[in-house]
Amino acid sequence: MAASVSLELTALVLAQ
Repeated sequence: MAASVSLELTALVLAQ
């Protein structure tokens, strides 16, 4: 689950 959270956080950072 932690991996999924990390991936989503990375996506948010890339979006910004």
